[in-house]
Amino acid sequence: MVKPPFKSDTALAYGLLDRLREKGEFEEKKAVPREDLLRALEGDSEKWPFFNEFLPIFLCQRHNTNAVFYRGISESLRDSGASFVGISGSGSCCFGIFRTKIMAEKAAEKLKEGNIAISTFFLAHRADPVLE
Repeated sequence: MVKPPFKSDTALAYGLLDRLREKGEFEEKKAVPREDLLRALEGDSEKWPFFNEFLPIFLCQRHNTNAVFYRGISESLRDSGASFVGISGSGSCCFGIFRTKIMAEKAAEKLKEGNIAISTFFLAHRADPVLE
């Protein structure tokens, strides 16, 4: 998990999302059926169908002055071996899913400069594959 050095204003984030949808600049994604989500959790995290509609908006400099931070964190997580990269809620905390604890710890160390970065694990009963 990586917390950049700024906060995300939830009301502004939702307002931006609403405005972009009204203008037709952002297409709302359809929810993935529960059965598909549960099946996906048992598969490769690179193919997970999960999404957060704020991430593409936050990565776009035209819509977000902090886009450079989000892009940098996302790219660093991927470069460090994350098989899935996401954002929590309406920001600003980002996260990566790693295949091994060592990879996650190295990524957290790399991303600590200017951010709060920690290596953690799922609090779920199906976490064993992540904790090799």
